[in-house]
Amino acid sequence: EGDDRYLGKNFSQGGAAFGASLLLDVAGDDRYESDQCSQGAAFFGVGMLFDLAGSDAYRGARFVQGFGGTRGIGVLSDVAGNDTYYAGGKYLHAPLLPENYQSLSQGFGFGLRGASASGGVGVLADHGGNDVYAAEVFGQGASYWFSLGILVDSAGHDKYNLYQYGQGAGIHLSAGVLFDRAGDDAYSCNNGVAQGSGHDWGAGLLWDLAGNDGYQGSG
Repeated sequence: EGDDRYLGKNFSQGGAAFGASLLLDVAGDDRYESDQCSQGAAFFGVGMLFDLAGSDAYRGARFVQGFGGTRGIGVLSDVAGNDTYYAGGKYLHAPLLPENYQSLSQGFGFGLRGASASGGVGVLADHGGNDVYAAEVFGQGASYWFSLGILVDSAGHDKYNLYQYGQGAGIHLSAGVLFDRAGDDAYSCNNGVAQGSGHDWGAGLLWDLAGNDGYQGSG
């Protein structure tokens, strides 16, 4: 119990490489901060973060918040509370988008295209509360190169903000799902390939079951 603060860099807070990792927090309004491959993330292994109660804040740079790399399964499950998720702000997506940052987070599966290595499975599941999801390039129930990314939100009035590639998008022979079950939600993407898009033999799904929702996109 208690309002906790977790500070880490790489492979922390339920982050794994060639092994297994679990962080379990039962109660309190908690804050999680990390760099890469953390907060329920894995390459060649299983990484999980379970938070059972409280209004929590998750912040990381890249490969965080339910990320599955090659032969990896990453899961972040938050059961209750008004939570905020942010991924980005450190690693630029140059040369394609030299002024924007990579996220590859929030229910994201990622394979190594140049090495022809298929990716893994990334899942972010939030079960209650009014939540805010913010990512930049690649995120929010999406995947890249023979992978699967899933973001499921079960309740509350939620906001999803993204720059490009995500919100239920499958990119390059991959599959992505964003599934929101309830609430008046708002989806915003600045630059396309989002909100149920399939790109280059990919499959994408954005499925919102209920509520008065708003969608904004471009490109």
